[in-house]
Amino acid sequence: MFKKNCMNTVLTTVMLIMLISTFMGCNEKSIIFERKEAPLKVQAVQIKEAIMADVIGLKGVLQRQKGFVAVLDAKAEHVKKCKRGLEAMIRIGGQPTAYKGRISQVSQSGDGYHVLVILPQAPASLRSGMPVQGTIYTNAETAALIVPWSAVDRRNGACVWVVDPDTKAKSVPVALRSYDDNIVAISGDVEKDDWVVLAPHIALRDSRDLDVSEIY
Repeated sequence: MFKKNCMNTVLTTVMLIMLISTFMGCNEKSIIFERKEAPLKVQAVQIKEAIMADVIGLKGVLQRQKGFVAVLDAKAEHVKKCKRGLEAMIRIGGQPTAYKGRISQVSQSGDGYHVLVILPQAPASLRSGMPVQGTIYTNAETAALIVPWSAVDRRNGACVWVVDPDTKAKSVPVALRSYDDNIVAISGDVEKDDWVVLAPHIALRDSRDLDVSEIY
C-alpha cells in the first residue's frame, strides 16, 4: 500500500511539473507574440503650395573658349525655355560653390542640344572637361508643391515619407522639379497639406508606427 501511494505521489508530481512547464512555455510564447515595436519619434512638416520661378536642371562639361563656358546637354523641351541672356548658376566638379553665368547660345548637337553658359567669374585654376551641373532660371512661373530639402529621402531615388491618417509611414516616390538652397518643388502622389517626415531616418519603412512632432 505504501509503495502504491508513493507511486501515485511521484506520478502526480511529474504531471504537475509537466503542466507547469507547459503553462510557462505557452506564457513565454504569448509574451514574444505580443511584443510590439515602439513608434519611431520623428518631426514632420506640411507640404505647402507656392508660386515659383520655373527652373531647369542640366548637366554637362566645362570648356575653355576665351574664358570658361559650361556646355550643358539639353532636350527639345528644355530648348523652348532656354533663351539667350537667361541667368544660370553652375556648380563645377561637385564643388559647393556656384558660379553665376548667362546663356550665350543654344545649338543642336546630334539628337540633342547644347546650351552654352558663359562664366565670367570662374577661376583660372579650373580645367576643361570637368563635369558641371547647371540650374537655369526661366522667366516662367508656376504653382508648385514645396518641401524643405531635409524632407526628401534620396538614398534610393527620390521619395518623401508621408504620415498617413493612422500615423504610419508611407514612402511616396517624387520627381524634383525646381529648387533653391532651402526648398525643393516636388511632384508625385502627394497633395498640399500632407504631412511628411523631416530628416528621414534609416529605420523608416512602410507602415512603421510614428510618434510625430509637428512643425508648421
